[in-house]
Order: sequence, then structure tokens, then C-alpha cells
Amino acid sequence: EAGCRQVEAGLAQPNPQPSVRQLTSAALGRLELGEDPVTAEKLVRHAFGLQDMDPVSPGYGTVPWQQGHPEIKDANAIEFTTQPVSVILLRHGDKLSESFKQDAMPHVRAAIAAIRRHNVLVKYSNIYLMKLVNLLLLGQAVGDGDAVTDGRALFETWLASTRTNGV
Repeated sequence: EAGCRQVEAGLAQPNPQPSVRQLTSAALGRLELGEDPVTAEKLVRHAFGLQDMDPVSPGYGTVPWQQGHPEIKDANAIEFTTQPVSVILLRHGDKLSESFKQDAMPHVRAAIAAIRRHNVLVKYSNIYLMKLVNLLLLGQAVGDGDAVTDGRALFETWLASTRTNGV
């Protein structure tokens, strides 16, 4: 709860500079605490507002690491930011407004495109696992069977690598 309040207080400042993953994590936190989903929706909408939604952009679907700091380039931001989004949609979807769920779909689809483009080596375990879980769960959330299939294939690759090389 304290972490959620801190993120929200930071957004109320004249020049907010949250890390984008804090926005979606705080949104999930609010929902897990059983609070009004309006606040969670606002936080996720803020994160989506920072997403590159230009389909011809090489960064289509990506999010910055931190608002107000374009100099910070971290391709992992999409994995960290979308991890809570899948749980928000799948676990708390019944609490969310219809308009939010409709507005979220193109953002989730763009995020899936960015996740697919992010080349992550299997030995980079935490990000690789986030990538495959995001594809599985975001794919389920928006009915993208290809994303789910991609996530399963990545999981099988990770299992084979782990059997051979260990963790």
C-alpha cells in the first residue's frame, strides 16, 4: 500500500518521472488490495500513454524505462512493465470497466509485438522467463493464440537449455 501511495504521489508532482514498471505494479497492487479499480485503470492508462503506438516506428509497442528520461534505453522495460498487466487483465478483468478493457487491447497487442522483437538469449534467464510468461499470459488475455504458441515454444527451449546446462 505504501508503495502504491508513493507512485501516486509522484504522479501528482508537476514533473512526474516514475519508472513505467512502477505504474503497472502499483495498479496491480491496488487491485490486489481490493481497492476501487478506477485508480488502477488510471495508472495503467498513464503507462499506456507512454507507449510507442506508431506502427511504423522501430520501437512500436515499447515503453520507456522512466518517464521524462528518454536517455535511459533499456529494452527490458517492456517485460517488466507488462508482467503486471497480464495479471490485471486475467485475474481482475471482471472488476475493470469495459471502456478500459477495450482501450487496453491495442496497447497489449503492441506490447506483444515489442516483446516478440526483443531478442533475449535463453541464458539471460530472468528476462527470458518474463518474455515467455508475458507472451503466454498477454496472449491469453487478448485471445492471441500465436503469442501463446510462441510463449510455449520459448518455454520448451528454456527447459531444454536448463536440462543441458543447469540454471
